[in-house]
Amino acid sequence: IEIWASVQHMDPRLNPDVHAVQQQLKQNGQRVHSLHSPILHPFTHPQSDGSFRRYRLDLHRKTLDYCEAVGAEIMVVHPYDAQYYPYLEKQAPIIRDGIGELIEYAKKRGIKIAVENLPEKVVQGRYNTSLIHQKDIFAGLDVHYCLDIGHVPILAESTCEEEIDAVADR
Repeated sequence: IEIWASVQHMDPRLNPDVHAVQQQLKQNGQRVHSLHSPILHPFTHPQSDGSFRRYRLDLHRKTLDYCEAVGAEIMVVHPYDAQYYPYLEKQAPIIRDGIGELIEYAKKRGIKIAVENLPEKVVQGRYNTSLIHQKDIFAGLDVHYCLDIGHVPILAESTCEEEIDAVADR
């Protein structure tokens, strides 16, 4: 199963009872394959770009700690939070650096980071979230990919098959 770290599930901002989740998983004979990091920010959060990036990284680190606690092998992340900071293509190095930092933290816990495609139309000059594009941005990083097939028709840039083929080696 995948657990989504949203306000209904294991969002670090709500201090969930991780021990209770561990017990419930054990009792039901379930194994967590992946944990999806929080993507919505309904709580008070920093407004400046740099402060928000630090806040987001801290949130992802806490979620990685939860991954470790429940035995998840993978944490799925969005490359950035488009609703709050719609990055431009020229800002891709900022996104790459953030994912790289997250990968290093995850490796120490034996967890893989999988970057997901976002449901966002391609806009000239904006960061393109298709996996085909992200593969180039994250080249050289030990990153994996999560294809949300529901996002592909919204992007309307490629087919699921093209997205899968682009990152098949990861």
